[in-house]
Amino acid sequence: MSIDSVFIEQINKAFSIGDVDFLYDHITDDVVLNQIGDSSLQGKEAFINNMEPMRGVVADKYEVNRIFTDKNSAIVEGEMSFSDENGNVNAYGFCDIYTFTDNKINNLTAYMIPINN
Repeated sequence: MSIDSVFIEQINKAFSIGDVDFLYDHITDDVVLNQIGDSSLQGKEAFINNMEPMRGVVADKYEVNRIFTDKNSAIVEGEMSFSDENGNVNAYGFCDIYTFTDNKINNLTAYMIPINN
């Protein structure tokens, strides 16, 4: 079974609206998260603890430019922005590389690069 782009859009949408519960349901117990330039962690509990501060945080802008899928992997590239507590807008380009096992994320490598406006 191949991963389809609609499923990938649902996953990335969950990240963009802070839907930690959806993410919890779609990761393996031994998931690996590698946030390039930031941190690397392993395991469902560590992943969710890392995501918990984003619960309910909704991106001001979230735009997917491209999605590439293969049998058990996907690459998503796009842009997003968030407002901080002072009202400043922080914009980012992102590229997420997913590997799946049984339709659950078992590896995510995430690149998030600030964009100067």
